Amino acid sequence: MGFFCFRSMVALWYLVTRLYSFMRYGQAAFGYDTGIYRHIVNGYFERFFDPTVVPFAFTGYSNSLRFLGASTDSIIFGGYIFLSLLLAGLFYFVVLEYTDQKKSAWFATALLVLSIVQYEFFWGYYYRNYLALFFTFIVFYLIKIRSQLLFLPLTALTIVHPLTAIPVAISLCIYAVIKKEDRKFILISGTITALLALILNGREFLVYLPFITKYFGATFAAVAAGNTEATGLFMKGKSFLYAILWYAPLAIFALVTILYKKYLLPIIFLGVNIVLVLARTVFYQRFLVSIDLILIILAGIGLSIVWEWPRKEIKIVVIIFLIIFAGYSGNYIVHKKPLLTPSEISVITELKVEENARILTINPYYAPWLYGFTNQEIIAPGMFEYDHWNLEKWNMFRGQVDSQTQTEMLKEYQTQPLYIFAGERDAYFTERLKHNKNMRKINDYVWQVL
Repeated sequence: MGFFCFRSMVALWYLVTRLYSFMRYGQAAFGYDTGIYRHIVNGYFERFFDPTVVPFAFTGYSNSLRFLGASTDSIIFGGYIFLSLLLAGLFYFVVLEYTDQKKSAWFATALLVLSIVQYEFFWGYYYRNYLALFFTFIVFYLIKIRSQLLFLPLTALTIVHPLTAIPVAISLCIYAVIKKEDRKFILISGTITALLALILNGREFLVYLPFITKYFGATFAAVAAGNTEATGLFMKGKSFLYAILWYAPLAIFALVTILYKKYLLPIIFLGVNIVLVLARTVFYQRFLVSIDLILIILAGIGLSIVWEWPRKEIKIVVIIFLIIFAGYSGNYIVHKKPLLTPSEISVITELKVEENARILTINPYYAPWLYGFTNQEIIAPGMFEYDHWNLEKWNMFRGQVDSQTQTEMLKEYQTQPLYIFAGERDAYFTERLKHNKNMRKINDYVWQVL
């Protein structure tokens, strides 16, 4: 009865925490990738399964749902929240398959529910990444049972989010080298996957390739050139380390206790992701979520080992630990603020300008929202194809240049109607716009360049 209550509380907590932000903040509930996905869902419906569309696989997914009658909001919010619930259920099922212990699976799921890293990832709205992780766990399961259908989720994973496929592919290669009896099985599945992925999504690979080769796979040069998205725009290292302190010791304890052969693939996957992060490869911050997931699995195993210790006081300590962790996690979620204020999201969603107008923002926080809700060409530092300035030039424009210089710089973009969005994060810049006679105020956040 006690463990049934625990399972019910875990499921309920996950549901409540995944609905909380949306119920409280509506359109502004999640990270700024919300705007990018809104643009994809709205903009590509008429190009159903068009191979020239990037990202091809996600547009196929969203267009299929729209074809079945789903609205943009139901895909953007309902579909995303439902996917997060499916991932949690699949996570439990896969951990159970590997551990053969319900307690380990439920403890791991409880830590997944309470993890700040996992909440940040959910809140960040990395929709394709979420889909890819869902397929990654299916891959783990099918490898465990040696299913010949392995190529299906592998292909789906690779075309949905090629970035996530990188550590998975490397891990499978290492796994095949170590585990000889699975080598042929992995090789055949991998070959079929590679062929299907190139046929279905080769165009997107070509989009990524120049970006990666230009900076030799490292983020330092990309960030220096103004491409801040090269980090992956997730958690920074110090924040990540603080967040995993709750269960990292349990994961380390499990690592020195378990039989490595039983958990060979997850451990290899953990190691590969750690190496990619330490090497600061392009988009390395996105690999942190995979590290966290494997640490949670190990910590769940560690917690179940501790739970089985004979002294009753140990069980009380475990319960107190989970209650304190739940309190900390709940407090973090409740105090998590949206990126946009109600007035900012209101102005963006209602903004109407000429069809051929461009909108410039000096702040990357606003760019995806403008991109998704206005369907205009958006100019922002290091984002989208309309940005022609390097970081030095953006810093100059955002700095203390006089009105005349500011206006002269904007002429590069003023080949068509041009507007500037300056939100509450840009109060200092707004003051400068007020004193520029070539700017006409439309509302509190939008200015037209005359």
